[in-house]
Amino acid sequence: VWDRAERALDRRVIGAARVVICNSEMARDDLQRDDGLSAARLVVIRNGVDLERFRPDPALREAARRAVPA
Repeated sequence: VWDRAERALDRRVIGAARVVICNSEMARDDLQRDDGLSAARLVVIRNGVDLERFRPDPALREAARRAVPA
């Protein structure tokens, strides 16, 4: 029940907006397909994180994964 109410509210808010900002092309495509929104109303703005700069060291990542119980 909660999921349906939340989705109905989302559709109402999105339907009233002049422009909808999406964080990816996939989100934009979903809104076009599922909600019938015009491409002119959908703007993609990515989060802008430099993935090379903020990529963890593979050895540290593996050590952190081993430290967490399965």
